[in-house]
Amino acid sequence: MGDLLVNRLKNGIVIDHVVSGKGIHIITLLAEKTAGHRVILLQHAESRKMGTKDLIKLEDVKLEDTDLQFISLFAPNATVNFIENEEVVRKHSVKAPEMVSGLIRCPNARCITNDPGEAEFLVSRLKRVKTGYICDYCEQVWTTKTYPDGWSANKVGV
Repeated sequence: MGDLLVNRLKNGIVIDHVVSGKGIHIITLLAEKTAGHRVILLQHAESRKMGTKDLIKLEDVKLEDTDLQFISLFAPNATVNFIENEEVVRKHSVKAPEMVSGLIRCPNARCITNDPGEAEFLVSRLKRVKTGYICDYCEQVWTTKTYPDGWSANKVGV
């Protein structure tokens, strides 16, 4: 069987250093941006630093700051490479934010932040839970395991 080659990107985004298995979540949350574009997901690739990792290539896709914040929730140590004319023109290291507002919603269905017109869901980063956030109102913990139920309604239609 012949080798499958992945061409270099002329223009687009490469998201590297994604925790193995989390790449599919990133592609899912970027579905609207990537519709009609070539998307390549390499899962469980060997990595000297991480053991294994996922890598994502998005052809002719542009990302905004909000997209980078979403990526940071699933891949807090990812590197986003911006490609133009087959050259890396910018590298951005995402970091999980200490505070999150409007990106995710509280997993507690009875929390006041889930009522339309009420207080916006504001969470603080938990120090003791590596990928978790805690609601400032009801103290419920949100983690990437609550995905997709914990996404903000204005982002992915949940």
